[in-house]
Amino acid sequence: MGPNAIITSPTFFGLVLAFDDPVRKGPNPNSEIVGWAQRLVVFASLEEISLHMTYDIVFTSGEFNGSTLNLVGRNPLTRDYREFSVVGGPGAFQLARGFVVDRTVFNSTYDAIFEYNVTQIDHASGSTVGPIDNNKE
Repeated sequence: MGPNAIITSPTFFGLVLAFDDPVRKGPNPNSEIVGWAQRLVVFASLEEISLHMTYDIVFTSGEFNGSTLNLVGRNPLTRDYREFSVVGGPGAFQLARGFVVDRTVFNSTYDAIFEYNVTQIDHASGSTVGPIDNNKE
């Protein structure tokens, strides 16, 4: 095992995880589920706990039912301000571009709630969407 191996890294460098977590209307763990956050994350920094994320928010109810919002970017988890990119998606989010501001609402060993304020513009309607709250269980 090399010096940058996960077991010796305080930043979990190289760890790859996949998630399929509920997306809720609000930050309350009992809020209505409107979709699923399906993510592939890589701990990608030797300097800080920071993720590279490929992220799909798959809507299963509500106004965007049947649509998916695609997100990608760097997420330095220990920082108060975190921002990554909206890169499109099928359905209502075709050709969407924008950004997400991520805020940790609650975090414990086994549970976390993140609030995503999504600003996206699609070329067809110029509509803006946000905020979207993601409750990771």
